Amino acid sequence: MKKILMMIVFLSLIFPVYGFALDINDNAPDFRGVALDGKQVAYSELKGKKPVYLMFWATW
Repeated sequence: MKKILMMIVFLSLIFPVYGFALDINDNAPDFRGVALDGKQVAYSELKGKKPVYLMFWATW
């Protein structure tokens, strides 16, 4: 019973994520972030001007 309950909880958390996925050849939504100097930067401002490297990191 516990395994079934855990599976239901797991699936209920995973399936909503697929609703927000992009299809192949869809444009990415505009991305806003904070640069190292603290300024707000939008992906649309950099698009087509220079290569963009996004690095996501976290500490636990």
